[in-house]
Amino acid sequence: MRCSMGQTWSGSTCLGASGIYAWETAVLGVSRMYAWETAEPLTTRFAGYSDWRIPNLDELKSILEGKRLQSMQINTAIFPDTFSKSSFLSTDFFPPSQYRGKEGVAVEFKIGSEYGISSDNRGACVRLVRGKKWTFGSVPLLTETQKEQFAKQEREEIDRRAEQDREESARQAEEAARQAKIEQEREAKIQKFRKSIKEGDDTTDGVVIQIKGSLVKIQTNESQCTQRDYDGGCRNYVNTPAEKWFKRSEIYPRD
Repeated sequence: MRCSMGQTWSGSTCLGASGIYAWETAVLGVSRMYAWETAEPLTTRFAGYSDWRIPNLDELKSILEGKRLQSMQINTAIFPDTFSKSSFLSTDFFPPSQYRGKEGVAVEFKIGSEYGISSDNRGACVRLVRGKKWTFGSVPLLTETQKEQFAKQEREEIDRRAEQDREESARQAEEAARQAKIEQEREAKIQKFRKSIKEGDDTTDGVVIQIKGSLVKIQTNESQCTQRDYDGGCRNYVNTPAEKWFKRSEIYPRD
């Protein structure tokens, strides 16, 4: 087709906006991103033919003209009104790997490159072709050399991520050890303070005024509400001096 699905041919150019379709769902005839019912008539009754289908990668790339000097890698005289950032879906796919699921392949017509697109991706345009029905997944996308390169890249990626995991594990272990040391030093400081506590020492609750064995009396302040809001909240309060007994195990030094 000279126009993308969603556009109409006026006799001289393509009118309207291109539809955006999710991969795989579009290939299988259903779209999450665009009502497929509006596109289905194009696949069955457009221009008097009923053998329209989504092209495979080789068919889609066959209309690219890589030596063109203009901004698009497609002949816009033959395929008018092709949006400069349009990507088009094919029925080919990248095989699943350790780090990603199966991805469809789309072609970016501005720079002429192909890229993977997942089923939950932003989607892409569709330009249909005619001819013998092509079976989904029957034409291999990668040559043997490309498969070897792909496998090498996967191994390198696995090694890189494994190294990252080792570095992250080492960093986490170092941080955990640092935090444990800080906590140990803090606890030792608290225990030393509790053991040697004396009158006049400053604690988080107030000043020590008396010590009796494991009990410590502290001069502290108690907050008392003097005026409440209509909903029961305290609007004004005052601090009044108070003396309270605490266990040594409840005392903490003021930093």
